[in-house]
Amino acid sequence: AGVPEGTQRLLLGDVELRSCSPLAPLMAEGGLDLALVRRTPVQVVFLNRVGQEGMLLSKAPPEVRADRDIVLAAVRQNGAALRYASEELKGDREVVLAALDQTSQAMDFAAPELHSDRDVVLAAVSIDGMKLIRAAPSLRGDREIVAVATLQNRSALMYAQPHLRSDLHFCLPLLRRDGLVLAFVSPELRANRECVLAALQQNGLALQHASEDLCADRECVLAAVRQNGDALPHASWELQADHEAMSTAVTQQALEGRRRRALTGRTTQPVICPRNITGQWG
Repeated sequence: AGVPEGTQRLLLGDVELRSCSPLAPLMAEGGLDLALVRRTPVQVVFLNRVGQEGMLLSKAPPEVRADRDIVLAAVRQNGAALRYASEELKGDREVVLAALDQTSQAMDFAAPELHSDRDVVLAAVSIDGMKLIRAAPSLRGDREIVAVATLQNRSALMYAQPHLRSDLHFCLPLLRRDGLVLAFVSPELRANRECVLAALQQNGLALQHASEDLCADRECVLAAVRQNGDALPHASWELQADHEAMSTAVTQQALEGRRRRALTGRTTQPVICPRNITGQWG
């Protein structure tokens, strides 16, 4: 009657071949030592069930957790099922990438050697920038990987190599996309006028992360409050009392309030600046 297809495993030595495995290169090496192995009834049951509930792998015996087809089916349904795979399969690049297609959490269970795999790390940080912490040191200095991670989650920049956090040309494009990235660049860049202005023009609240000198810089403060009037309390005391800065902040807050009311149809409470236009405490 033959062996049903779902119960078959084709092994070349200790390596399981898949339906897409090319045989020609192996034959060129001089003969094949193939073995057809039949899955146990337990393996067949899990193979049929993990496609609907990947976390059932947690209840599987060791021989099931080491079955590549079963683990692939499980992680394609729920990437977190990688946690229950055999140690060997946690180091299988295809298995880990399949799990990462489902969840970045799979990176927590991948074998350490895959933390140096560029494609694996890039897949992880593209859906959760904070997985940069799992990357090998060399990849935490990779410009593309760090940029992707930071744009996904600005806090990821804290795990980048110091030379990237101090690189003006690397950080400027990130700051133009998300001004609050300023919190995670080097102290030197938080004191760099060009860098800070780029951040403030995108998000005025980035002023809170600027150096003390630039919080007392009139051009920087005006740039901040033009973008977000709520930035004024982060300016120096002298500039919080500056008539133009206060007037600009109040105008911006009023415009933002009207915009929000137009979007939501709700009224908003006015935001009171630290001092009123006459320079007195409100």
